[in-house]
Amino acid sequence: MRRPPVPRVVALAALAGLVTCAAAGQARAQAVAPDRDYGSMYDDRLLQEKQGGYREVVLWNLNNVFLPKITPEERRRLQGLDVQFPLRGPERGLFEYFATAPARVVLPVLAIRFFADLSVAYAWLQSQGYTLETVTDYVSMVKYQPSSRFGGRYPEPRAALGIPPNATDDPRVERISGKILNESLSFVLLHELGHIVFQHPGYGPGVPRERARENEDQADRFALEVLRRVGQPVEGLLFWFLSAAHFVPHRADFASDAEYQGHLRRSTHPLTSERLTRLGEFLRAHAADYGRLQTNPARAAEIIRGVADAIDREVVPVLADPDQQRLMALKGQRVGLETLSPRRPTEVMAAAPSPSAVPPLSPGAPSPTFDGVFDGQMSDRTGALPARTVLRRQGDRVSGVYSYGAGQGEIVGIVEGDTLIFVWQSGGSRGRGRVRTSPGGVEFEGTWGYGDASAGGGTWTGARRGR
Repeated sequence: MRRPPVPRVVALAALAGLVTCAAAGQARAQAVAPDRDYGSMYDDRLLQEKQGGYREVVLWNLNNVFLPKITPEERRRLQGLDVQFPLRGPERGLFEYFATAPARVVLPVLAIRFFADLSVAYAWLQSQGYTLETVTDYVSMVKYQPSSRFGGRYPEPRAALGIPPNATDDPRVERISGKILNESLSFVLLHELGHIVFQHPGYGPGVPRERARENEDQADRFALEVLRRVGQPVEGLLFWFLSAAHFVPHRADFASDAEYQGHLRRSTHPLTSERLTRLGEFLRAHAADYGRLQTNPARAAEIIRGVADAIDREVVPVLADPDQQRLMALKGQRVGLETLSPRRPTEVMAAAPSPSAVPPLSPGAPSPTFDGVFDGQMSDRTGALPARTVLRRQGDRVSGVYSYGAGQGEIVGIVEGDTLIFVWQSGGSRGRGRVRTSPGGVEFEGTWGYGDASAGGGTWTGARRGR
């Protein structure tokens, strides 16, 4: 989206009767659990200050950039369009945007402001050479932890992530964060318009799962097609979908596949790996169109194809792999504000406990295998490093954390006899592994690998020293 010159805001009158704006409408009343109320993250005063500016920019671009690129038939179906900017959505959500019949789009100020802050955090951390992992860690934290852990009110992104108040004084931070926000909000707005253009009935008992999935794909294609006609780059979509994927419910949040499928049937905007795969395919097919107006069109097209590849590589697995989702949940449940401070990619999230801090095992006390604190080594082709692995077992399920040198990660696995089969994640890398315990569960040794491989990366050993 482009920020309009102030005198041109009057261009809204040129489409009088097509686009109107309501400042505080809400679609429906919705009970919100007190410990998951994201609506109090920002004060009313701040949201009211931002409301007018967001409305001005969105509607100016809608009328002057996007609507001129739609067909007469698409314009006819949008007749009477009502774009609303309430302070909060009915569910007081952080990623809450929606369309309702006959022609209303709701873009809550809370959701826009939240992603704007995430974008600034991303841009500032990148400009300073800090790891970007803390941004998605923060999103997972507010997803899985109740507001009571933060005094009854979730912390704003920039405060939680240690972003200085003057971060946007840096022109690079202002440019990158604005680009991410504008491109993402353009897609969201046009996606919602797509639902109206194609008169989608939404979700519910009367809409088959297959039809609902087709509706989302069709709305995505409409948004991408209009952006293609405009020639607007879409690099910002990568961060948008990566952030949303760490927040939306996924398979690992449900006890069974049937429960998860039931959620998808009820959801108004299910974010699935299949949907993002198809979105990436569209971007690759039309990469040249998105970059044609840039200074270097060939380079711009290459960047768009890179975005599509990154969506497949970084976002699709978050939505497709239940093992990785369990790792995300584990991290989201245990991360704290003290671990979100800016850090270099080589710095650990939190120091491993010293040997003296580990309580010894009581003499003769029974202990299940793969449960406790284990000291050993992790090796790869370059050598071996001391490693500490902390495992907690419930039934045949095991979860834990490990640290080695300057690295730290999480594992989730299942015990089969004397063997632990697990998946691991550290930073942007992930893979699988298999270790076998000695009699009595005192030691373990085995291998780890990348991706779907359980070997090939190196070896992993541990000897239990405490609980």
